[in-house]
This record gives sequence, C-alpha cells and structure tokens, in this order.
Amino acid sequence: MVSVTYSTDGTTMQTYTYSASSLDMDTDALIDAAVYAKMQPAYNLQTKITTAETKITSYTEMQSLLTDLQDAGDALRNSSAISDVDSNVFLARTAYLTSSDGVDAGNYLDVTVDADTETGNYSLIIDQVAEAHKISGGSVSDASADMGYTGAFTLGLEGGDSATVNVTSDMSLNEIAAAINAGADTSGIKASVVQVDSSTYTMVLTAQDTGKEIETTSTSDTDIMNSLGFTDSSGDFSNVLNEAQDAIIEVDGLTITRDSNEIDDVLDGVTFNLYAATAGATINVEVAENISDIKTAISDFVDAYNAFREFVATNQATSTDGSASSDAVLFGDYYLRSANSTMSSLLSTGHGGYSLRDFGITLNSSNELELDEDTLNEALLNNLDGVQSFFAFEMTSSSDDLGIIASPLASGDTTFTLDLTVDSNGDLSTASVGGDSSLFTVKGSRIVGAEGTIYEGMTLVYTGDTTQSITVTLSQGMADQLYHQMDNYADSSDGSLADAISTLDDQIDSWGDDIDNITTRAEKYRTTLEAKYTAMQTAYETAQILLDQLEANANAANND
Repeated sequence: MVSVTYSTDGTTMQTYTYSASSLDMDTDALIDAAVYAKMQPAYNLQTKITTAETKITSYTEMQSLLTDLQDAGDALRNSSAISDVDSNVFLARTAYLTSSDGVDAGNYLDVTVDADTETGNYSLIIDQVAEAHKISGGSVSDASADMGYTGAFTLGLEGGDSATVNVTSDMSLNEIAAAINAGADTSGIKASVVQVDSSTYTMVLTAQDTGKEIETTSTSDTDIMNSLGFTDSSGDFSNVLNEAQDAIIEVDGLTITRDSNEIDDVLDGVTFNLYAATAGATINVEVAENISDIKTAISDFVDAYNAFREFVATNQATSTDGSASSDAVLFGDYYLRSANSTMSSLLSTGHGGYSLRDFGITLNSSNELELDEDTLNEALLNNLDGVQSFFAFEMTSSSDDLGIIASPLASGDTTFTLDLTVDSNGDLSTASVGGDSSLFTVKGSRIVGAEGTIYEGMTLVYTGDTTQSITVTLSQGMADQLYHQMDNYADSSDGSLADAISTLDDQIDSWGDDIDNITTRAEKYRTTLEAKYTAMQTAYETAQILLDQLEANANAANND
C-alpha cells in the first residue's frame, strides 16, 4: 500500500491511499493450477492405461501358461490314429538291452528305434565288428625334406572310385600326404604323418569306410608306393596295421554280414551301432514303448498345470480385509475363472474307465497336482493301454483304407457311419453321415469336417478306390480334450485371451488419443491464461507509472 499526503490550502493535510501491489501474486502457480484442473481427465485416463497395461501383462502371462499346458497335452493326446508318429509319445520306441555275461550291453552296441516300430524281443551276438583297412609306409628322418621321387599313382577303395596322386622330386613326405588328402573325397583314403620317435617319421593310410581294402596302382615308371615303403617288390602291402573286415552279427540265430558297423536293414525301424564283439555273450534286445518318454510327458503335464494353478492362486488372493490382494491383477476376471473351471472339470472327469488317481495323480489342498511315481510306474509297466486310453485320442475304423491326420475339436466319444462315394475314375466324390453330405468337405483324398459341426477340425484320408460305408469310432482322451479347450483361450491369433488383449490395446490407443486432445486443449488454455496475466501485468505497470506521477505531483504541491 502507498500513502500520499498533500495540502490543498497550505494548512490542511489530505491523505490518499493507493494499492501498489494489486499483482503481487505467483501467476505461474495460478496458471499451473488452472491447467492441472483441465488436465485432470487426462491423468485419470493415464491411470486407466497403466491399469490396462498391467492387465495385458497378466493376460500375456496367462496365455503363456495355458500354451505350456496345451503343449503338455499335445504330447499326450495322440495315439496310433494320428499319422504324425514322430510327435506321438505313445508311438515312441526304445531298445532295452541286457547282456548274458553281466557286462553293460552299452559297451558292445547302441540301438536306436524309429517311432511306431513293431515291438518284440531279439537275441543278438556280435561275432566281429567292421574295421577299416590301415597301412603304413617306410621311415624317414625328416618329414619336411624333399623326397626326390617323381611319378604318379592311384588310390582307392575296392568297388569305389580312385584318385590320382602326382609326385614331384621337390615334395616332402608331408606334402605327399597333403596331395593324397586333397583327393580323399574321391578315393575314400586319408593320409597322416606320424612321428614315431625324435628322428623317425612314417606315413599311415587309412580307409574311410570299414570293410573295404585299399587299392593302389602305379601310373608312372617309378613305383612311388614302393619307394615310399607301402608295397614290396611283389606289390603287396609291406606293413598292414589293420586288416579290413566286415561286421558279422547273429540275430535270432541268423548270421548277417555287413561292411559297416551301422546296420539298419536287418529289422525294420531298428538301427544297430556296433562297438565291440561280444565274444560269445548274447545281447537281448527288447524293442518296446518308450516308458521314460511317456512318464516325462505326464510329469511335464503335472508341472504345467501346477504353474497355472499358482498363477490362479495369486490372482484369487485377498487381503486381510477381504478385498483383492495387490498382486491379484485378474481378481474376479472372467477368462481366468473360465479357464480354471474348464481345467477343473477336465481333471475331475474320468475317461476310458480311468481317472488321474489310477495313475498316481491327485489334487492336494491347494488344488495342485501331486504325482506318486510308484503308482505311475506300475501303471506304465502293467497297464499302458489304460494310460493311453485315458489321455490320448484314438480312432478305430472298420476299413484299413481310412486314416486320420487331425482329430476333431469337439470333446467326447462318438461312433458314426461314414458313407463314401467314389466316381468312375476311382476318385472320392462325396462323404456323408446319415445322408447329410454337408458335414464333410472332400478335398482329393482328404475328408475335412465342416465348421460348426462335431466333426470340425477333423481330417480323414481315404486311400481306397471303391464306394463303401465305414464305421468310425472316436475316443477323445483327457489330453486331447485339454489341447482343444486350451486352444480356445491361448491361441495367439483368435483365442479369447488374444481378443481380450487386442481389445485392451485398442482401448489404450483410444485413451492415448483422448489424452493427446486433452493435453492440446490444456496447453491452449495455458497460452490464453499467460496472455491474460501478461495483459494484466502491463496494465498494472501502466497504473504504477501513473501512481508514481501522482505521488510526485502531490509531494511537489505539499512542499509548496
């Protein structure tokens, strides 16, 4: 406040008071407060975005867990009905080996078995293993010195191609070995220079195939192989380190000779890799289902389910006051409740006359699965058909001409008669059930179930060339049902979680646009307020100048 005193008559004093601080305020703070109020809807939207992003993270984690669960079900759902035998754990095969001499059979051989190979027991004796021909030449004191030989020779294996090796007088033993190795892809023979002692070197030739002898011929006046000490005057090899020999085995008493230690043409789907002769001992080879792989697949299923259950428990947790826990992002969420309910129903429903309990799998107090390995081992050893019946999809057909390469989406068991019509060219023309041809679409030899029917997802293949009616029985085990049910949630393109995530992403984008619009309007409002307060400041400064003038005039009048 400013007080001005002056006299109008020289004796009487008049006092006037002016406000000199009418803009004594923090205008920046006022503007910020006003703009903040305008921005409040945007801040609220940003909170919604943060909440939605957190939900997306949880949905993505749930999607991943259900995909893991689906994959675990996929490993168990197929049986001999599905054509992709390599992905069918129930068609996996292995060889169990035992030796009559008590020695680890793995010291003698390794056996690999293709999927879907016929099971059976075989006795095996390894009389001898195949060996590679190996010869050595004469000795030299310096492998790097010029040998002084000029000429040429060929090297090859019996029954195979040969390579020509040209030698000049300035080539050392090392360089001749290198020339031999340059043609090894053709000859099948490799050379190495071995240091026998501090002053002695020799070259060794080794056949790359077992059971085949090395053959050589001179193509020049100088017999280089003789000069190198590989052959004697009669052309025979001077020093044979290892004779070429075939593998000889006895399978169920039948003697078999092969030129390789890898023998895959004796038993269909079975490959023997021989290591050593059994010296009269007999190896029992049992080709059987790979129980270990099936057990691992079941254990993986248990682990995948428990990981999902832990996620469910976290998102169903409550605080002491009964409200949702801070970690329960999906508390009360529809998709979480639905997926959990679906899983609970699948686990509690028996199939094929069996339940999970029959295989040592039970629910504990936390609704997590517990696995009793002893019970599972017993079931796998003595009731493998029951295990497969419970978990896997199976199809039986009254005709060997009908196979299946994809199981239907619908859960449950069904039996139907498929009527197939073949035209005059032997090509499949129609497929129907009960006279209804709309249930399937024929694509060449394939018969595809129509969308929206219980056959949706099914693909059959017909290899016959005659019209016939075929009775088909489908049994969808628990793992097959789980696979299709989890696909409804977890499919990355059209699963319900993918749709929910997409919807949230769209909402976030929309909220982002709204925030941008609100921010733009708020910044315009800030500009307006800044202009307004600038104008007020200008008016204040003008008034201050006038006030200063009045004060000066009053002071001058008072002095007079």
